[in-house]
Amino acid sequence: MKVLQIACFGERSDQTSSPPRPIPASRPPSPEPSIDRLREVHGEMVDFSRHIMESQLHFPGGYIRPVFGYHPDYTNLIENHIQNPDTRYVRVAPELGYGEIYATPWTVVRPGETEPKRGFLMINFSRNRYNPMIHTGFREEPLPGGRENAWEYINRVATVTPEDIRQRFGDVRFLGLP
Repeated sequence: MKVLQIACFGERSDQTSSPPRPIPASRPPSPEPSIDRLREVHGEMVDFSRHIMESQLHFPGGYIRPVFGYHPDYTNLIENHIQNPDTRYVRVAPELGYGEIYATPWTVVRPGETEPKRGFLMINFSRNRYNPMIHTGFREEPLPGGRENAWEYINRVATVTPEDIRQRFGDVRFLGLP
């Protein structure tokens, strides 16, 4: 009787006596990227995230500023915001294979400052986890063609509740937490 075997790399074999081909030795690891390259990639991610948020919320380019990438100093502040039952979100990017991206209005006292700053937090939610992407400030003047500023606008359109997030993604947890 012939037995069909599927070998390691998806090759088919109709032979019953030959074992699958061995997995080749792994290649040497890639060299560590330079700190300059890491900063460059981080800057590109921050710019891309800002662009997504501005385009999906119909803000003019450069309206959201300053823009900061995720930093571990903000982990507890972000976690508290995520766990707050009064937090509201607006989806700014649909399912892209790695979750959905939401923006949420938040007020934060940055390390070394005493005055709270209003801004936005951009978060990628996926099954049982979240990853903070950026947090931003915004221009205080009214949005073009309207009377409301960015803070008023996002508070009006952010209608997704924490319960909605739980139903869609489960009990989310930041992978960076112990």
